[in-house]
Amino acid sequence: MRLNLVFCGRQQSKTSVAQAILGKAACYPSSSTSKCTRHDGQVSLRPVSIIELPELSGKPQKEVLEECLSCVSMCDPEGVHAFVIVLPLRALTDEDKTEFKTIQDIFSSRINNCTVILFIVESDPKSPAFTEFVNNHEDVKTLCQGSKGHIFFNINDKTQAPQVVEEISKSRDWYTTEVFAKIQIERLTQTTSFGSSFVRRGRTSEKTLRIVLIGKTGRGKSSSGNRILGRNAFKCDLGQIATTKVCQKEQSKLNSCCVDVVDTPGLFDMRMSNHEINEEMMKCISLLAPGPHKLISDCGNRYHVFNNKNKSKRQAQVEELIKKIETLVEENGGSCYTNEMLKEAEAAIQEEVQRLLKEKEEEMKREIQEMKEKHKREIKELETKMDKEREETERMRERKTEN
Repeated sequence: MRLNLVFCGRQQSKTSVAQAILGKAACYPSSSTSKCTRHDGQVSLRPVSIIELPELSGKPQKEVLEECLSCVSMCDPEGVHAFVIVLPLRALTDEDKTEFKTIQDIFSSRINNCTVILFIVESDPKSPAFTEFVNNHEDVKTLCQGSKGHIFFNINDKTQAPQVVEEISKSRDWYTTEVFAKIQIERLTQTTSFGSSFVRRGRTSEKTLRIVLIGKTGRGKSSSGNRILGRNAFKCDLGQIATTKVCQKEQSKLNSCCVDVVDTPGLFDMRMSNHEINEEMMKCISLLAPGPHKLISDCGNRYHVFNNKNKSKRQAQVEELIKKIETLVEENGGSCYTNEMLKEAEAAIQEEVQRLLKEKEEEMKREIQEMKEKHKREIKELETKMDKEREETERMRERKTEN
């Protein structure tokens, strides 16, 4: 059976190791460092395929997913037998750590059971100094502990290749295209679901009004919150640059009424991901447990106008707002938006997500199959090209022999 290996790490190191294992004739340097490259050869009469995975960190998410799917589908139907992280024997750089985190995020922790760390050395791989180096560097040691094992490989010693391949092939937890697709579907579910971990139970005084400020960046949410509280509790700045990055809760007292105000991150803040904004919006509910009585937003034909520049009318404006909120609470029978209501909404959303995922599953399988067929065609074309080049080389040799 063919052994399928995916090499992760720096381009030059990966190619050097691939050439040391398969031979230079089987490993043509790739013309593109941003695409997966496959090398086929034999080690001790065993067919071996090595796929070089390009560096992922810093690339758009779509491109990262495409390349990861590409490298896994190149190993069909058996799947990836081992992910080999190729590294020089040295302390990890920040770039190394970022790359490994990206790989872990995309392939999930399932990759750990079929990952081998390969350290490049230039002398006897059995030297105790190498093992001592790993044990004395915490980041390198942690990386090795999170994998199936590690190997020291002297790329100048070609006789070591069979032993290295034998060591790598011990992994029995293979990583297939189906596993990759399932992980991406699970990630989609987790991203779409609202974060129930942010919902906390709690009780506050029935006389307390709880208000959440929602709005677009630069529209005066924080200024309005300060006006309600009667002090500069929320940092605010004129313009389109968001000053609120996380939910912030402040309290005040107006006449005999206690008021809790939560300021939220600006909607459509391009410096925050949708997932981060969703998490903060859900967190604001927990800050106002058992629930906010009013969401200040353009909805329900209810509105209130604040003049943040007229400080002399602050008391009257706030009292009018509180009166409107109390009227709304009374119309709702004294109820508010509770954590229980939030959980019901989450359950409904999760049910809808599952329905959509079932609808999309066939489409996703079809797209994966199309990509697999595309890669097979590309490999076939590459093999044909290589055969032609070998034939041409052979003809040139024959001509030289005749002359």
